[in-house]
Amino acid sequence: MGRQLQSFSEKVKLTDRANYYREAYQSYLTTPEWLSVDISEDFANFLHDKTSMFHFPYFSKIYQLWRVFFLALAVSVRESGFTKTVFSDYMVMDVFVVLFTTCELLPKALVSLLLYPFLPKENNTKFQEYLATYFTDFVREIEGTPFFNHDYIFAIQNLKNEWNKSDIEHTWVDWFSYQVILTELCAKGFVAHYLKDSDKDEPHTTQILIKYNVRGVDSGEKAIVKFKQDLAAISEKNNDDKFNIVTSHGKENVYVKSPKRKHGVTYCSLYARLEAPRYMTFQHAITQLEEKDIHLREIAGQKHVMLKCDVKTMDKKQEEIFETMTKITPLYRHGDAIHTNRATCFFKVPVHELANTVNELNSESQKNTSVKFIHNF
Repeated sequence: MGRQLQSFSEKVKLTDRANYYREAYQSYLTTPEWLSVDISEDFANFLHDKTSMFHFPYFSKIYQLWRVFFLALAVSVRESGFTKTVFSDYMVMDVFVVLFTTCELLPKALVSLLLYPFLPKENNTKFQEYLATYFTDFVREIEGTPFFNHDYIFAIQNLKNEWNKSDIEHTWVDWFSYQVILTELCAKGFVAHYLKDSDKDEPHTTQILIKYNVRGVDSGEKAIVKFKQDLAAISEKNNDDKFNIVTSHGKENVYVKSPKRKHGVTYCSLYARLEAPRYMTFQHAITQLEEKDIHLREIAGQKHVMLKCDVKTMDKKQEEIFETMTKITPLYRHGDAIHTNRATCFFKVPVHELANTVNELNSESQKNTSVKFIHNF
């Protein structure tokens, strides 16, 4: 990172560290929480495939969850140190998520162990399709808010109404599925009652530092005007990808260097601190910035971030492709216990290379890979 940008970063940390800076473990320790979302997504897809829920690999998922918990812990300790990691609120969150998800999966695993020899693997019924749709919608919801903000009372009533429809014939798989899911929703609803809205103070945005070489301007004032126009254009194009210039101590966090001339073109180098969307929209947000030649340099005071990539087939060829991507650092990976050779890989990526890495992994030439999530603090 350049000297001017480094100076700007240090100034931000000094004047408004509490609102800007986040620790590295706040990225690396989010893996178990998002894995619990992925497990729910796998479950929804499993039901959409007309397969009985009693053939889902619950025990493998429990093992996967605990394995990832310890892998994430090891990476976080390496990046942030033992004390910061182990005594953080994120560590408490991880322990809760892993224990809660285990308690959610284990009863279904034990029931399945007893029932799967006696129930058919395929269950192509309207009730199963309803369950699949419900869990798909549930996953989309908890991608942006914790599970305890879900309306379980409404979900339970809808489940009962669907079961009691007179024009639907039910199989034995449906009956057992209904009993298991109803019990699970009641248990989750009980826990959610005591945790609801406990995340209300958690920011749904993250702050970033960017660099933008504004071409064709001969003053800092004109550079700022052009920059604001480009931000407004991005927000107008997609309402989910809004960027706001952060104001602290009554001043916008924008710094512009004196105009320079290169190859016959006058330009100003502009640095700004922005508020950007978090969670699933962040990936699209940074590509929107890159399209305007606005380049990411820091996320929440960190120069590296963790990226999660889905791989359809992890083979020798894909291994060789990853090895050529020398600017990213492999951290760990896991399968899904359903599809052979499918993998989810985690990488440590320099923030200034993030947009290029995302584009490369999502490109048409890399049809085997796609960026699933950026753990952006």
